[in-house]
Amino acid sequence: MTPPAAPAPETTCRMVIAMQATRAAVPCARQTLRAGLRHWALPRDLTADVLLAASEVLANAVVHGCALAGPASEVTLTASRVGRSVRVEVHDPSPVLPLAKPVRVGDDAEEGRGLALVSAFTDRWGVKLDADRAGKTVWLEADLPAPAATAAASASVPSAGQSGGLR
Repeated sequence: MTPPAAPAPETTCRMVIAMQATRAAVPCARQTLRAGLRHWALPRDLTADVLLAASEVLANAVVHGCALAGPASEVTLTASRVGRSVRVEVHDPSPVLPLAKPVRVGDDAEEGRGLALVSAFTDRWGVKLDADRAGKTVWLEADLPAPAATAAASASVPSAGQSGGLR
């Protein structure tokens, strides 16, 4: 007997945003990403978390990843939804890895907290160097919450050894 095949992931959605590496392009990319996440009917909290984290990674790519290549370089954001998670990847032309160490910054500092925010608002993140070391992709993933119907159904079904119903 052949074992059953693994279930296929839920519908996959994907969007790609290619942008010139300028600070002015970041809000436009964020608005486009927001529209895509809303189209995917993600919960508002998750959409806000992904947007915040993606904005930080995009800003880092423009400010740090393209510093040597200049504004003529390009940053690419790819967002995808597979099953119960959302993944955002930001590619820039620099092979220099982001500094993920905690940085002490003053209360009024405008820089230095980006990757801490990415860690706080996503479930996973990391960096992958291009095979030719000509650039890198910083990625982040956020898991969708369990469906309320599934949680409610499992809460109403007694587990082994428990009795259900009214007494």
